[in-house]
Amino acid sequence: MPPPEGFLASQGAALPTLDLERLFVLTGPGTCSASESIINGLRGIDVDVVQIGASTCGKPYGFYAFDNCGTTYFSIQFRGSNAKGFGDYTDGFSPTNEPSSGTPLPGCFVLDDFDHALGDPLEGRLNTALAYRINGVCPTAAKASIVFKSVSTSHDHGDTNVRRPFVDTLGLLRQ
Repeated sequence: MPPPEGFLASQGAALPTLDLERLFVLTGPGTCSASESIINGLRGIDVDVVQIGASTCGKPYGFYAFDNCGTTYFSIQFRGSNAKGFGDYTDGFSPTNEPSSGTPLPGCFVLDDFDHALGDPLEGRLNTALAYRINGVCPTAAKASIVFKSVSTSHDHGDTNVRRPFVDTLGLLRQ
């Protein structure tokens, strides 16, 4: 079955460009499929992709929905590959300092940080990316936390009950 209209470009046709030399990606085990395809695609056109976080899930496969007699099927139909022909990342992508079987990328292993809001320069992965951008190396935990000042260090939310995902809800899973 051919891909849907608009998914193909003529051989040799100029494609839009982002004009990037380097891109930082913040990743975790929930980083899959389309996000990994972007990482792999940019690597195929020599963009320096720096991975901050944890290994991705490893899903280089894709599909087109196929309807048959009122049922829609989503069977694997292709394995994506980049301009250099690479598409073998079934174990995901992993920062070079993470012990993993994933395809290694330059970057730093950093656990998810639920104590800081997304976008806060003190949030672990963002803080590490900002420090790496300046120094070109993974900072130690002690050094990384003092590189940038937080937008807000207040965790006072008044009467609002704020719950941290995966931490405060674990008790619900044990019942």
